[in-house]
Parts: sequence; C-alpha cells; structure tokens
Amino acid sequence: MAKGGNKNATKSFVMLIVTGVVLVAVTLCWFAIMDRSSVEEIKRVDVKNESSTFANIYYGADKNDKIAIRTEDIVKYEMISDREIVLENMFPGAEYTYMAEFKNAEKGYKITLDLNKIANVQGNLISSVKLNRRVSLMSGDSGDKETTSAEPSYKVQADEIFLSDENTFTYTVPNNGRYRVYFSFKIDENKTINDVANMSAMIENVDAVISNS
Repeated sequence: MAKGGNKNATKSFVMLIVTGVVLVAVTLCWFAIMDRSSVEEIKRVDVKNESSTFANIYYGADKNDKIAIRTEDIVKYEMISDREIVLENMFPGAEYTYMAEFKNAEKGYKITLDLNKIANVQGNLISSVKLNRRVSLMSGDSGDKETTSAEPSYKVQADEIFLSDENTFTYTVPNNGRYRVYFSFKIDENKTINDVANMSAMIENVDAVISNS
C-alpha cells in the first residue's frame, strides 16, 4: 500500500508541475501578444502625428485684451487654450474674428477647419449668425503682415454663409509658407437688437488641422 501511495503522489506531483509549466507558457504568450498590440498601436499614432498637425486658435483682441467687436479694433491676436468659442452679447454690426495659424505649410497640403458641436445656449442665435472665412499667406517667419505679392490674400469664400449651413472648411495650400485661416462671426444685418437680445451659442471644439492627405 505504501508503494501505491508513493506512485500516486509522484503522479500528482508531476501533473502539478506540468500544469504549472503550461500556465506559465500561456501567460507569457498572452503578455507577448499584448505587448505587440501596444507597440502596433503606438506606431499607428506616431504615423498619424507625422502626417497631420493641429494649429493653435487665436481671437482678435482689442487694446483692452477683450475680443474686438469690429475688425478695425483688432490690435493683436491672443491664443485660446481650450478651443471653445462662446458667442454672446452679439448685436447687428458686431463681428468677432478668430484665426488659426500654420507656420510651416507645404505645397499640396490640405488645411481643414472644423467647427464641432455647435449649439444654442439661450434662444436661437445660430440661425442669425453669419460665418466668413478666408486664407492669407503671411510674409516671413513672424509678424502679422500679409504678403505684398500679386496675390497677397487667398480669399476662398466669396460670400458669407449662415453658421447653421456649413461647419467644415478645406483649403489646399498652393505654395510653401506660413498661412493663416481667419474666420469671423457676425449677426445678420437684417436683424435688430431686440431680435438677438440675451441670446448665446457655443462652439464646443474648433479643430484646425493641416495634413498631407
């Protein structure tokens, strides 16, 4: 009986070792697969970052660092940190101007400006707001001066449109250089102050991207 008991104990011990080895092997294979998936995911993200670049968004500021209510009141551009635009206290004749800058745009690259998640906060302001967009080639690596060449400003939107009609804008860069996309919001001239009093709207996210595809 003692010998039979020893044999059974030996078999059990061997089975325990085999089970442990199999479990370790399976665990190592699982980690290897997960590591490879993580590396592949990182590689995909890196490739995307190499082919597309997000631009900073700025607002046209007056001498008091507030958003200018007219284009002629703009003295500088201040960066927006959260890419969110709130339209409020607007009245007929006022125009709020914003800008996205691409410092190293290459010929053939495509600029895309997306206004995402546009919603009325109070009233129905969106249906009364007009949107205008244009692209300008800037001179040199710094400064706010547009080029003085034969075609200094590449205006690609002939007429204003209503904010509620279109949210995405694309432009293919004709030459290497530093480009700015200006976009502004103003109340339809046919409206009165009473029509838009106490109304407000929000653009939750502004994406300005340049890519090679």
